[in-house]
Amino acid sequence: MNELELIDALIERIASVNEGFQYKKPNSKTDELIGLNYFDFDLPAKRSVPLDSFPYIIARMTDGKAQSRDDHIVSITMIVGIYDDDLNHQGSKDAMLIMMRLRQDFFNNPIIKNGAVFDKSFEWDVIDDQPYPYFKLAITTGWNISAPQWSQHSEMT
Repeated sequence: MNELELIDALIERIASVNEGFQYKKPNSKTDELIGLNYFDFDLPAKRSVPLDSFPYIIARMTDGKAQSRDDHIVSITMIVGIYDDDLNHQGSKDAMLIMMRLRQDFFNNPIIKNGAVFDKSFEWDVIDDQPYPYFKLAITTGWNISAPQWSQHSEMT
């Protein structure tokens, strides 16, 4: 598994962990609830209205290192974005619940698609700028992947 395959597999995994949970949609006149949106690397281009992306989880690689020719460690940061206009900061609580679900799942099931292993590195941080009613939380995890094998005459194998 390479780094790009890890991002796709991780998004698939976090989507399954959060399946069935719904959150408020910005600018909804009917308090419509929807499932999370999932993005790799960043939100869609600014051409679209950014508020349409909420609620979301973004998964992006933040750094990595090769420990050997065949063993790599990749850090993935997930940004959880929740909209909630409840005056009791329910959006913060929802973001924390998402974090706790993911933490429990990664520790209980540390292997993704037989190609990446959770290295038990899990950190979370409430992003300082919390402009009500938008709430964000960052989760950083570490993953061990076996490096794809290269040859002089071919792409990755």
